Amino acid sequence: MSNRRYKTVKWVSLLIIILTSIVFTIILVRAFDARNLPDLQLWHSTILTEEFRSGTSDNQLTFQQYIEIENRVFDELDKKIFSQTEEDTDTSTNRYVKGSNVHPGRFTRNWNRSYELTTTQPKAAVVLLHGLTDSPYSMRTIANILHEQGFYVLVPRMPGHGTIPSALRHATWQDWMAVTKMAVRHMRTVVGKDVPFYLGGYSNGGALAVKYTLESLPDDHLERPERLLLFSPAMGVTRFAAIASWHKLLSDIPYFRKFEWESIQPEYDPFKYNSFPKMAGHQSFSLAGEITRQFDENAEHLAHWPATLTFQSLIDSTVLTRSVVEQLYNRLETEKNELVLYDVNRANQLAGFFPQKKSMHELDTILSQRATLPSPYTLTLITNLHGNSLETVVRSWRGTFNEAIEQPLSTPWPRGVYSLSHVAIPFSPDDPYYGDGRHSATNGIPALGALSPRGEKDTLLVPAQQLMRLRHNPFFDDLKSRIIEFCFVHDQQSGTLK
Repeated sequence: MSNRRYKTVKWVSLLIIILTSIVFTIILVRAFDARNLPDLQLWHSTILTEEFRSGTSDNQLTFQQYIEIENRVFDELDKKIFSQTEEDTDTSTNRYVKGSNVHPGRFTRNWNRSYELTTTQPKAAVVLLHGLTDSPYSMRTIANILHEQGFYVLVPRMPGHGTIPSALRHATWQDWMAVTKMAVRHMRTVVGKDVPFYLGGYSNGGALAVKYTLESLPDDHLERPERLLLFSPAMGVTRFAAIASWHKLLSDIPYFRKFEWESIQPEYDPFKYNSFPKMAGHQSFSLAGEITRQFDENAEHLAHWPATLTFQSLIDSTVLTRSVVEQLYNRLETEKNELVLYDVNRANQLAGFFPQKKSMHELDTILSQRATLPSPYTLTLITNLHGNSLETVVRSWRGTFNEAIEQPLSTPWPRGVYSLSHVAIPFSPDDPYYGDGRHSATNGIPALGALSPRGEKDTLLVPAQQLMRLRHNPFFDDLKSRIIEFCFVHDQQSGTLK
């Protein structure tokens, strides 16, 4: 080896050692920081051994078999969690205490479990997929809307959801895809081969819907959806999720057990986890990466992509709005697709406290990218009539026209609301748990979407910003009408549901 080559190898090796040391030091510091998180509870450490895991025989799994597995999971949940927790007046908002107001067993129906809404002679069938840390409840309002329109609706529970946060430490995106495919197979056995099939998804469920569609394009053995409904689809998540699995270097050590968690919080929500294991974020990131890879591989099949309607907040702290555009809509060069964006409230009294320039730049980037497409999608923006008004308008850019068509919207921005949020899109203001409080549940549960705590900082058990995060969509009536119109476009020649 020459002297020059020896020096090069030496310096490269030294650089690798330095970078590795820096990375490990950062991980070690974060591991020590994680020890300051709240104490782990039974629902953070228990393993539910009955939960579904994907395997070689996934294509043989039936809905009935999955329900049997789900029944065993909830029986195990009752034995390992509910029977181990004591009723206490201090735990009235703990979903894992049977006597609490938010215990799922108190409801007429446990919306944490899979369900289907049947009808005779369905006009169409739809499978709806809930999001990460959510449960089938999050698709309840959308499911009811479509069922009232004559749809057969199936909402499967994704493995690791609806039970305990610890279950997400072991669930994988392969498990979720296996259940998605099972749900589609079951749908077809129920409604027959001639009924149109639609697919919908919220957040991580939106990503699953997109991945399923990608797989169905070149595979004649998979039912191809005729339309896609997406709500805040997780087409891109923060880069932090890429290194979320690095906690494994230390989290198996009991001293650093909390390092496995991004957050540990009280579980006061009956249908959604508040605590979040890092591995769940890593699975979502991996799923998004698989989607990008498959888009590149299946480029020649995208001409057969189904009509897609997506609802997305311009400001979203969970998924990357631009990824929805760049990883999905910019690839689908057809006018049959529409992206509905909810702008920030530019007339809000808090407008001076958030980066207006950033949101405007984001919107300008989306518009400029769309203008370069040969057959662009329809972009619809719900925004203020002007900067000093709470009145709203709908601006739509259709076809190759760069000028927007503007229509008034009857719903103004609610005072005090400065933007929508990732978790708000598919929920109506009259939702009894996530709504504005005017239609709250009658079993003692406060409307989580109506909480607006004011007081001293660092006092509540959960961050005040979490309680004040918008949990419902004030423009839901418009969303509902768009869904119905989208799902009932008829073929001009045959007159059938298209």
